[in-house]
Amino acid sequence: MSNPTPKREFVQEYDAETLRLAKLRRESHGAAAGTKGLCDTTHADPKGIAGELAVARAFGFSMEKAVNQPEGDGGVDFTFQLAGRLVTIDVKTASNPLFLIVEKHKITRVADIVVLCGIDLFGFVTFIGWEYGITLASSPVRSFGYGPNYAIAAEKLRGMGELAQILARRER
Repeated sequence: MSNPTPKREFVQEYDAETLRLAKLRRESHGAAAGTKGLCDTTHADPKGIAGELAVARAFGFSMEKAVNQPEGDGGVDFTFQLAGRLVTIDVKTASNPLFLIVEKHKITRVADIVVLCGIDLFGFVTFIGWEYGITLASSPVRSFGYGPNYAIAAEKLRGMGELAQILARRER
């Protein structure tokens, strides 16, 4: 279950497509752009898009839903069918991915699966791991200086190979 050493299981370079999609996302958010929580979306959008794009490319998801939502994605970046059930995925991308976190006030709408990606200064994205949203919702609450968050340490996350096995069984 745990992933003791995060591995560079897939690396996605920050590229022109990332910047193009980030610009589309900012434009779709209109007046709300630049006010996403405590961060400036001029920088946050490319980071988030880079992680989402890495997941999309690795697992065959479309980025269409990820950028064309004026009110944001509601904590769902991708969906798929498994055993007749709609399963949701949220991708979290961080420059310092020590914890997979979801803000406490957003936990009621956490996705079924939450993936943590790291991004370095050069725009290289690394898959760190993932966890079920229900497990994240029952994890300890921690504060990282900007409010309470449900958090799981990166080394405790499930490996991406396990997620790949789940996604291989999805209905197409």
